[in-house]
Amino acid sequence: MKIRRLSQLVLVVLLALSATMPVHAESRNIALGANGDLYSVRTGTYGELFPGTGLAQADAVVLALDVTRSGAGSQTSQRLLVPGTGGNEIESFPSLFFEQSSKSIFLVWESRINPLHSVLYLTSLTDGEFGAVVQISGDQYSFKSSPQIAVSRDTFDLLDSNGISQHHNRTIVETVWWETTGSEERAVYAPVVLIDGSYLGWNPVFHLDDLAASQGPRVLELPSVPLLHSPSIHLGEGGAVIATFVNTETGRLNTIEIDVLPVDLSNIAARVRTKILAYPEIPSPITLLADPVRSAIIDLGSALHPSIRTFLADQIRSAIIDIGSHYNPGQVRRLANAIRSAIIDIGAGAFGGHGRLPQFAYHITEVTASPSDEPSVEEPGHALAHHVAADLPIPDTGDAVPSIYTSTHGDSLLVSWEENGKILYRESTEDGWTDVLSIALGPNMTREQAELILAQRARNR
Repeated sequence: MKIRRLSQLVLVVLLALSATMPVHAESRNIALGANGDLYSVRTGTYGELFPGTGLAQADAVVLALDVTRSGAGSQTSQRLLVPGTGGNEIESFPSLFFEQSSKSIFLVWESRINPLHSVLYLTSLTDGEFGAVVQISGDQYSFKSSPQIAVSRDTFDLLDSNGISQHHNRTIVETVWWETTGSEERAVYAPVVLIDGSYLGWNPVFHLDDLAASQGPRVLELPSVPLLHSPSIHLGEGGAVIATFVNTETGRLNTIEIDVLPVDLSNIAARVRTKILAYPEIPSPITLLADPVRSAIIDLGSALHPSIRTFLADQIRSAIIDIGSHYNPGQVRRLANAIRSAIIDIGAGAFGGHGRLPQFAYHITEVTASPSDEPSVEEPGHALAHHVAADLPIPDTGDAVPSIYTSTHGDSLLVSWEENGKILYRESTEDGWTDVLSIALGPNMTREQAELILAQRARNR
């Protein structure tokens, strides 16, 4: 009974807080799907949202996904209980994303098990059926809020154990949220990989501050600004995503462009590693290894653009000669691992890295089925490249929580907020922000129209 009373109290507090928070473009509890279908998610008690059904305790705090379908001049509505909700946990901060190619709606939310224990969950809905509920890893003894997701999807082919090519769909759900642990606060990022709809089995978690590490000055105290607790993430160009957040180390607004690297690149890297490991020792002269590996990359990289394939093959031949000359003949495994990493690093530069700021570190992340797994020919891993695209002072938007729009590579930003019947906005410059500009709202310009205009302007910059 005490748990139920606590649930009701926390729900009241959450609803009161949400009522005082401004609604802006980063709020993603509504999503438009295919054919005009509208998805919205609500938090409430089971008795309120599903009266008379009796599938859970009436005072349990749950999530409900409402689906409104349009067709032939009529609408039909359906309310679905989100799986994994309905117990003693307090469900809050839901966020939706519709992925066009799979026609799937993805949902992430916070589940507060007790006053000290909070986790994030992810699920999806495809063709009216929910997928498995995935717990996104992270510090369980922290409060998580404002989760946002962006979803990309691609396909790849791999040979199975019988040497037969198998076609696969890869979905990457990239999540950012704000996390508070005691007196520490930070923006957090996690990529979740689904292969043919199934969770890979593990996902890494990063503090975005660490991915934006630089030699710049640190702040002693963070400014209390509306943007502080509102990290966001959006689709960029070519399957990349853009994460935007306040860096708690520097007190500045950063964007990170995250490039999803093709599985073909990881596959080449895994196969080259296997080829090198077949040598009993590093040969002398080392060109006896470097030349066959170059030829293998040309053969294996048939799915890559010819110019990238040749560039990669030449660079790796040179890397084997350079790196291998520093190893003893018996250090074949060490050389194989170094060359596998070099293939992904060099390939990442060829596939992404637009507008990279040189004063910041460049990171490669590999996602496997578990943190201890070594990439193999059968399971080559999934690589992502991260680089800082913008580093700006926090824009002054008064007390309003602004919407943030970015260019396709995250190197240009626009922030907007509503005030006195106008949409005010500022655009980023090389080292700061323009003066405040405005769009007047009225019968010929709604808020939604103004937001579309600003979003398009940001993407075109």
